[in-house]
Amino acid sequence: MGGALADTRYPAANILLDKSGTVKLGDFGVAGSLSEHGKRHSFCGTPFWMAPEVINQEDGYDSKADIWSLGVCCVEMVRGTPPYYELHPMRAVFLIDREDPPRLKDDEGSAHFRDFVAQCAQKKPGERPAAKQLLRHPWFAKVKKPSTLVPLITRRINWLAKQPKQQRPPSVVAGGLAPAPEWDFGPPSPQAKSYWTGEKS
Repeated sequence: MGGALADTRYPAANILLDKSGTVKLGDFGVAGSLSEHGKRHSFCGTPFWMAPEVINQEDGYDSKADIWSLGVCCVEMVRGTPPYYELHPMRAVFLIDREDPPRLKDDEGSAHFRDFVAQCAQKKPGERPAAKQLLRHPWFAKVKKPSTLVPLITRRINWLAKQPKQQRPPSVVAGGLAPAPEWDFGPPSPQAKSYWTGEKS
């Protein structure tokens, strides 16, 4: 995350685990190199994880868009879906840009974890920490070794092996959950923004 690439979205389905607990990231289908000024101006990806600056396109975006996506991914891992997932993607796009950023409730993780998510999901890119800063966040101080995940992974594999194929989750039968649709939009027109937000252009 960060550096010379910006990915614009990162759903939890792209976080991969092997049997040893090693975590890897997959699917850089819409990742792209940052310009010489460190900004991108494309508008493609999976809408629910897009940062506000990717949507509004006022001044381009950089790797801070990935930090937003990380925060949304954390919310998704707690709740099962990202914010606005029940809405039409175009409606979600305008709400992400217009409404307050997502926050976890008091019963949704530790105080450090909720603060981590809040720091990632700052509406203004300049108020989000860089990846190196996030690695010094108190939440990371309690991170355990990947091997800690092995008993959970093993238990899950054993449970899945006992399930009839027709009753297994889609991630096992088809090799992955049906992904949220990816979109390649042109810049949103004033007429479209007026339609979805109810504001006059």
